[in-house]
Amino acid sequence: MRFIQYLDKVMSVVAASLIAATAVITCLAVFFRSVVGASLPWPEEVSGNLLVWTSFAGAYVATRSNGHIAFDLLVNKFPARFRKLVLTFNDAVLFGLFGVLGWLSYQAISVVGGTSLETIAIPKGAFMAAIPVCGGAMMLALVVRNYERWTGRDEENLS
Repeated sequence: MRFIQYLDKVMSVVAASLIAATAVITCLAVFFRSVVGASLPWPEEVSGNLLVWTSFAGAYVATRSNGHIAFDLLVNKFPARFRKLVLTFNDAVLFGLFGVLGWLSYQAISVVGGTSLETIAIPKGAFMAAIPVCGGAMMLALVVRNYERWTGRDEENLS
């Protein structure tokens, strides 16, 4: 399971780097508008599109750490085996959702992914790729989580 640990670190660094990049781009835009007196045309569009990668990379990190919002008061009252079944069913539904989302985003990328943003020559597909890439990573995270759930193993014992 070293691969999943490596992926966890990469996605955490990606999410943090994207947040930092968005902050730098926003500060640069404010500097140019307020100090230089000339607005840059691209910061708003680029930082808005970086939000896609930031959101999906952050969603992966939250999936791996069970950090998503959950209403588990009732589920936690279930007997252990039934709770595992319910949580596994929930993860199976999420797995299907990520699969459909990845497939539909792949189709959208094949149609409009090669076109550039309006203000800078970056293909839209570079931003749209976050959906199938991170969706696939979240599908892998769900498989690992269920493996750990049903075998009773944690990541340290799997390396």
